[in-house]
Amino acid sequence: MIAVRGALGSGCPGQAKRLAMSRTLARLTHRLVPSVALLVVALLVVASLAVVAVAALPAIARDPGTAEPASSPAAAPAPAPAATAPRVSAIRTGAIPTKDSLRLTLTADTGNIRILTDAHGEVRYRVRIEAEASDPAASKRLEQFTLAGRGTAAGVALTGQMPGPRDADRVWVTYEVHVPRRYSLEISTQAGDIVTQDIDGRVVLSTGGGNIQAGSIGDPRQQSTSGGPDRPPHRILMARLDTAGGHILVGNVAGSLRASTAGGHITAGNIDGDAILQTAGGHIHVGRVTGAAQLSTGGGDIVAESADDGVVAETGGGRMEFGEVAGVVHARTAGGGIRIGRIAGPTALDSSDGGILLAGVQAPLHASTRTGTITAWFAPQFGGAAASGATSGAPDAARAAAPSELTSEQGDIIVYLPRKMPLTIDALVQQSADRNIVADHSVALRVRYEDSSNGRALHGQCDLNGGGEVLHLKTASGNIQLRFLDADVERRLAAQQADLLDQRRAAQRALSLDVQRQLATQAAEMTFSGASATSGGALTGAEADPPGTFAELRRRLESFWSSELPVTAEDEQNRLLRSVAPEYPEIARQAGVEGDVTLRVVVGKDGAVEDVAPISGDPVLARAAMEAIEHWRYSPARLGGRPIGVVTTVTVAFRLQ
Repeated sequence: MIAVRGALGSGCPGQAKRLAMSRTLARLTHRLVPSVALLVVALLVVASLAVVAVAALPAIARDPGTAEPASSPAAAPAPAPAATAPRVSAIRTGAIPTKDSLRLTLTADTGNIRILTDAHGEVRYRVRIEAEASDPAASKRLEQFTLAGRGTAAGVALTGQMPGPRDADRVWVTYEVHVPRRYSLEISTQAGDIVTQDIDGRVVLSTGGGNIQAGSIGDPRQQSTSGGPDRPPHRILMARLDTAGGHILVGNVAGSLRASTAGGHITAGNIDGDAILQTAGGHIHVGRVTGAAQLSTGGGDIVAESADDGVVAETGGGRMEFGEVAGVVHARTAGGGIRIGRIAGPTALDSSDGGILLAGVQAPLHASTRTGTITAWFAPQFGGAAASGATSGAPDAARAAAPSELTSEQGDIIVYLPRKMPLTIDALVQQSADRNIVADHSVALRVRYEDSSNGRALHGQCDLNGGGEVLHLKTASGNIQLRFLDADVERRLAAQQADLLDQRRAAQRALSLDVQRQLATQAAEMTFSGASATSGGALTGAEADPPGTFAELRRRLESFWSSELPVTAEDEQNRLLRSVAPEYPEIARQAGVEGDVTLRVVVGKDGAVEDVAPISGDPVLARAAMEAIEHWRYSPARLGGRPIGVVTTVTVAFRLQ
């Protein structure tokens, strides 16, 4: 069963708030258009007066020797960030000679920081300090800001701070620092975003609550010479990224990566080393991990293209999806499903309520779920990998190398086997009422009923091709199916796996773009001389715009008159003229995958769907929903009598019946 319903999207931070505001604005549009028009005219007049007032206020620069007057045409930087009120500012600049392969240490008590890697033989910095012009102590605050830069044996040290926390809360600070490409970074700010370009050295970035956006880190060409006899090059920690609550977005890392956030998403490229990624509730998406992967989230999804040296993964409620996994694997989810494209090492999986879908199983396997279906496709190499897992000496490997077992309390178990595989199967249905063990007609399955404390149990056993590795299958109240992997089935499964791989990559790109959009829309703009960049999510402390300001009102007006007005799913659903029902993907049906999918839908001025992007939900189900919604048609939304494009959400419920 597939149902479509309207709901406020909650898959992206801040989205529910924006959609709630849009609902109020949409209602006001229908009732108060004339009044709103008059109000807008009045506000535009106020805006014009504010601009004149800003132009009339002299800028303040009080740092002799290193300060540049912000009003000087020759020294003026790019336009200042969008202000909540007229501001005065001072700019500090400097340059310190340095050499390649050294380190920049930057410590700030507040402020957004951007690092550019285009310098040669020096570290250049430009720092802008701002305060509200209406603050009687504005001039004093700018004078009190201290900025110290000096050369050290390790490289360059730069420190910026205000006398106290109260002063730090009343100023806005932005840092732009240019360093050589072959340089290392140690950056810390107590409140603000950090943005860095590609850099070849090691990186440590820490913020008390902002976002971290980093390019590629480390030089792969240097890996062959950077290790030691006891520490392979790819085991060297190249990047450590920590934020108290923002998103983390990083490119490829030529070494190991540690990243943690108190609640945002973590998106990373390929990691040529170990990956330790932890978030209190966001999603984790990572490319290939050549080392060991430790991935943990309080409730988001975990998606990885591959892991070459084992995985320990845990989520408090999201799904897990891996392309290929080698080494010992331990994965646990409190609610979502688990999918793995190929298993080459001993594996233990546990899902409380979701299905488990496994392909290319080559090694001993333990998988259990409470309510979902387990579908496993065994490769011809299965059994040969058991010895390697058992001889590794590790307790986890020894445990996983025991006879394989698939257990589902309430769901079915479906197993695909190569015809020539030597295997001993022991299958048990604990509550046999209306339940069966179904096998290919060529399988000599011995079935008998047994009395137990739960009633009559159905027990089946068989030795395929003379018997071999033992595979235990157990379900409390589901069915068990044994199927052979014929050539046609193998081709179909291979095509489905290729499609899943494409969807994993698309999901990672979608999350990366979604994080980038949030970094671009939820924060004040970070502007620097010679280049500007939009910083990450909502700023904290001195960087945040206080409520009730002119800037907040201006943003609301811009959103109100935007060409793509955010509207609630309920309101847009009422304008739906034609819909196409999604088809339930067969691979999801076989795997017992179900759940809700929430999509972001952009509707053009003509009522046609222009763009559909996933917000949350299983990627296979999301793809099916997107393919259907692309053909939907709405009655054009109108504002003041004119057609306007809108952005909304659509939630599709996939249910197995």
